[in-house]
Amino acid sequence: MDSGVIAAYVYEKNQDSNESDDLVAVISSKIQSGEFRIVDLVANLGEFLTRDDNNVRGKALLLLSCVLERLPSDYLTAKHVYVLFQFYLNRLDDEFVLKENMRGLGAILKMNQLPIQQIPTFLEHISTQIDMPKYSQSTRHAVLTTLKIFLTVHMDSLVKAGPSFCYPKFVKLFQGEKDPRNIMLCFEMIKLLIQNLDVTPYAEEIFNISYCYFPITFRAPANDPQFPITTEQLKHSLRDVLVSTSLFSPFLLPLLFEKLKASAARVKLDTLDILYHAFCFWPIESFSNETKNYWVSVKHDIWEETDTNVKNEALKVLNKLALRMSESSALVEQNRQWLSLIIDENLQNITKDFDNKAGISFGASFAAISSNNPAVFEFSFDKVVKFLEDNCKAEESLPKKQTLLSFCSYLVDSALKVYGRRKQVKSVEISPLFLQSKNLLLVFAYASLEGVSKDQVQLRTLALRCVHKIACIRGYMNDEEVAMVARILRDIAFDKDEPLSKDAVEKIADLAKYKPTIISEVCFPTAFSQLELSANQSSEGFSHAFHVLEQISTETFLFNSLVVRTTALIEDQLRNETENSKLVDLALQTLLRTLRRKLKENSTDAYLHGKDLLSWIFKQAQSYALNEARLHVSSLLTMSRMVNELVRVFSHDDQEEFFQQVWNLYLPVHPESQRTSALKVYFDDKAKQFRPFQIESNQKLHDTLPLFCAAYTALRPTVSYIRTLDVELVSLFIKLVYNDNSNIVKMFLLRSICSAINKADSVDAFLNSPDYVSCYKNFETGTNADQSLDIVAFVIKGLVGRNYTQAIASLKQYVKILESDRFIRLLPNEILYICKDDFYLSKENHFVQKLLFKQKLYNAIMPSLMTSLQDASEQRKPAYLMALANVIGNVPNEIVMSDLSNLFPLLLQSLSLDNPAVKYYALNVILASITELPELVAEHIETLIDLLLKAACDLNNLFIVRLTALKSLGSITEQIPAPKLQPLRNRVQRELVKALDDPKRDVRAAACSARHKWFS
Repeated sequence: MDSGVIAAYVYEKNQDSNESDDLVAVISSKIQSGEFRIVDLVANLGEFLTRDDNNVRGKALLLLSCVLERLPSDYLTAKHVYVLFQFYLNRLDDEFVLKENMRGLGAILKMNQLPIQQIPTFLEHISTQIDMPKYSQSTRHAVLTTLKIFLTVHMDSLVKAGPSFCYPKFVKLFQGEKDPRNIMLCFEMIKLLIQNLDVTPYAEEIFNISYCYFPITFRAPANDPQFPITTEQLKHSLRDVLVSTSLFSPFLLPLLFEKLKASAARVKLDTLDILYHAFCFWPIESFSNETKNYWVSVKHDIWEETDTNVKNEALKVLNKLALRMSESSALVEQNRQWLSLIIDENLQNITKDFDNKAGISFGASFAAISSNNPAVFEFSFDKVVKFLEDNCKAEESLPKKQTLLSFCSYLVDSALKVYGRRKQVKSVEISPLFLQSKNLLLVFAYASLEGVSKDQVQLRTLALRCVHKIACIRGYMNDEEVAMVARILRDIAFDKDEPLSKDAVEKIADLAKYKPTIISEVCFPTAFSQLELSANQSSEGFSHAFHVLEQISTETFLFNSLVVRTTALIEDQLRNETENSKLVDLALQTLLRTLRRKLKENSTDAYLHGKDLLSWIFKQAQSYALNEARLHVSSLLTMSRMVNELVRVFSHDDQEEFFQQVWNLYLPVHPESQRTSALKVYFDDKAKQFRPFQIESNQKLHDTLPLFCAAYTALRPTVSYIRTLDVELVSLFIKLVYNDNSNIVKMFLLRSICSAINKADSVDAFLNSPDYVSCYKNFETGTNADQSLDIVAFVIKGLVGRNYTQAIASLKQYVKILESDRFIRLLPNEILYICKDDFYLSKENHFVQKLLFKQKLYNAIMPSLMTSLQDASEQRKPAYLMALANVIGNVPNEIVMSDLSNLFPLLLQSLSLDNPAVKYYALNVILASITELPELVAEHIETLIDLLLKAACDLNNLFIVRLTALKSLGSITEQIPAPKLQPLRNRVQRELVKALDDPKRDVRAAACSARHKWFS
C-alpha cells in the first residue's frame, strides 16, 4: 500500500465520505488477502498518530479504527489484539480523539482473541480516565456505544467480576447525562445489567439514576424528521428499566401514586403505563400492600372524568391489579377488603344525587374489578344487590333510571366476561344470587324501555342494550325467556317509526347466532303477516320489514327460512289478481342482497340453495311467459342479476351441467337438445309454447331472454358452450337485436354477443359470417343501421378486451363510420358502450381484459376525436364533446393526465352541455387535475370558477354533479395560489349561499366546507 495514499487521506481537509469508505475497504481487503499487514498499516500511520495537529491525529486514528471494524472477528492473532487493545487504552487521556479511539476499542472488543483477563481492565480504564460531562454529545455517545458493545459481548466476564465491580463504575459513567440519544443507550445498558447481575445492593442507586428522567419531557425536533429516536421510544425504554426488577417497588410506587394525584394528564398517562407493566410482571408480593393506595390515587380521575384517556387507562390498570390479586389464594381476605373499599366508596358517590356520570364511573369500576374471576364477581355482586333491589323500580325518575341503567350495563358486561356468551365453552356455574336477580334486572330494563316516551332515546337505548346482553349470558335464560326478549326486540325492530329500530335489528341478528330457531319462530310470522297486510292495502310499509328480514337472516337456518318464505310470498303475489309489483320487486331485491352477502362470505348456504333458487327463478319466468303469472320487467332484471351472481361462482363442472339444462329449456330444437334436461321448470302440456328465441314469439317470451343471457355471460371461457364459439347462436342474438322491441332485452343480447366474442378460442368464423358482415352493409343501406352500430360496438369491445389482432384497426374504422353525418348523433352513445365498465362484462364474470385494455381504447379513439373536433361545425361539436367526455370519464385518470393540456379547454366546454353524465365525467377529471396539474388549472381559473358555480347551484343538475362541482371549488383553494383567487373570492362566497339551501344534506355540507375554505 502506497504510504502517499494514506498521507493524502490524512491531510485532505474536505474528504468525501465515499472516498474514505473506499480507502477503508481497499486496505481491509488487502490485509485479509495478505498483500498488506496490520503492522504495516500501523507503521504507515505512526507519524500521523503522534502529530500535534488534532485533525491529523484524529483522521489517522479513525482510519485505523475503521479498518479494524472491517476485519473479521477471528482474523487478528492474540498478540496483535493485545497490542492494539493496550494502544487504544493508553490513548484514553487524549480527549481530542476520544471519539475515534472509542470506535477502535469497540472493534477490538468484538474480536475473539481478546485476552479474558484484559476485559475488566477496559471498564476500569473507562471509568477512571474519562470524565463524561466535559465531552461533547457525540463523544459521549461514542463512549456509551462502546460500553454497550462491551456489555453485549463480554457479559459473562462481568458476571464473574461481580456486581460490586460493575455497578459503581457504570453509575459514574451514566450520571448526569442529558442528551436523549445518550440516555436511550444508558437505559438499554441498565436493563442488560439488571437482567444479568444481582442489583440488590445497588437497587436504590440504580433506581435514582433512572427515575430522575421521569417524566420524559423530550420532544423530537420538528425540523429533523431523521432524528434517531422518538418520544415514545424513550418513554418505553425508561418504563422497561423501572419495571425490570421488583426491587424498585418500595422506591417507585409511592412516587408514582403521588404523580397520579397532582400531575397533568400526559404525565398521568405515562405513570399509569408504568404501573400497568409493573403489575403485569412483578411478583404479587411486591405490590399487594399498595392496592388501596392505587385506588385512592385514581378514584377521582375515574369519577370526575376530566380526561377520558386517563380514566380509561386508570381502569385498565385497575383491571390488571384486580386480576393479579384474584390469582393469589393467600390474599383472599386482603383482596376482599380492597374490593369492599372500592364498591363502598362508589356506592357513596352514586347515592349522593344519582348523577349519570356517577353511574357510569361506578359501572366501569365494578367491571374492572369483577370481570376476571367468578368468585370475585359473586362477591362484588353480593355487595351491590341490595342497592339494586332498593333502587331499580319502574316508578323511579328518568335521570335516576338512566344512572342505574348505566351501572347495570357494565354489570351485565362483567357477567358476560365471567360466564361467557351463549355457545362459548365455559364450565363456570352462574352465581345463585345473580340468577335470583334475573327478573329484577330484566323487569327494570323492560320498564325503562317501554314505560317512557319514544323520544327518550338515550335512556331507552341503554335499556335495550341491557335486555339484549342479559339474553346473551350463557346459561342465564331458558328458551322461553329468550323468546320473550326476542319479542321485545321484534316489536321495536319492525316498527319503522321507532328510533331504536336499527339497534333492535342488530340485537336480533346477534341473538340469531345463538338461537336461530327462536328468532325464526318469533320474527318471521310477524314480518310476513305485515307484508301480506301491506300488500293488500297497497302500502309501502313493507320495505322496512324486508330490510329487517335481510339484516337478521345471517345464520343458515334463518337464511333458509328467508328463501323459502320469500319465494312462497312472491309466488302468491304473481298468481294474485291484485299483484303488488313493488312488493315483488322488494322481495326479490332482498333475496339478491342476502344472497350476495352469503356469496361474499363464501358461505356454503348460498351454494346449497343456489341451484334450487335458479330452478325457481326459471320456473317463475316460464310461468310469466305462458301467461300463468304476472311479473314486472324490473323483477325479471333482479332475477337476472341473481342468476348471474350465482352461476359465475359455480365451478367449471357445475356451470357445464347447469347451462346444459338452460340450453335445453330455451333451445329445445337445437342439435344439442337431445341431452336430458334436469332443470324441471316447464310444464309438459305447455313446454312447446316456450320458445323465447323465435323471432315471431311475443314480447313476454322475449322478456325472459335476460335470464338466459345472464347465465351465458357468467360462464367461464373453459365451458364448452363458450370455448367453441357457436356462430349460429350469436347470429340468433343479432337477429333478435334487430327485431325485439325492448331496449332492456336488446342490451342483454348485445352483452351476450360481446361475451361470446371475448371468451371463445377462435372468432374468425363469426367475423366472416354473413350476419356480421351484413352489419357493415347496413351502414350504407340504412336498414337496421342503428342496431348494427350497437352490435359492432359490442363486438369491438370484446375483441379489444381479448387483444385480438385486428381489434384496434376495426375500432378506428368504426369511429370513422360514426363520424359520418348520418351517424354523428350516435357517436357519444356508441363510444360509451365501448369504454364504459359493465357489470355483466367484468372480470368477476370471467370477461377477458388483457393488460392496458383501457389504454388501448383511449389511444385508438382520442386522436381521431380531437382532430375532428377542431374542424367540427357548431352542430357537430356537442356530439364530439360528449364522446370525449364519455372516453375520459371511463378510463383511469392516469391515462388522461398526459394529454390534459389539450383536453382541459374541451372539458370546460363539456360543462356547458345538458347531458348530466357528460358533466359528471368532465367534473371528475377536472377534480383530479386540480391536484395533479394546478398550474394548468390556474390558466383557466376564471372560466372554470364560473362553470363550477353554475353546476353547483343549479338544482336541475344531478346530485352527484352538484356535489363534485363543490368538491372542486374547495380543492381549488388548496392548490391554486391565493393571489390568483383573490379577485374571485367575493363572488364565490356570494354564489355559494344558494348551495347552502340545497335539498341534499351532502351537498349542503360540501357547500359549507367550500365556502369556509374560500373565506380562509
